[in-house]
Amino acid sequence: MISIYDYALTFPSEVDLFWSRPRRNWAFALFIANRYVALLSRVPVFLQNFLPSYNPVCVCPLHLIELH
Repeated sequence: MISIYDYALTFPSEVDLFWSRPRRNWAFALFIANRYVALLSRVPVFLQNFLPSYNPVCVCPLHLIELH
């Protein structure tokens, strides 16, 4: 949550310093990749931790097998 808060705090500066300038070079691409790949990599972890888990059960003739 702290990292999302940090993104929210620094986004106006990012727009002023990077997005509003006409030049696009390797430094811009590296900055965007570093900033947003890290942010997007947190999405699966967030979903895994905060969404209810689905644990299917297979009904077999002899016994129940729990799938993981």
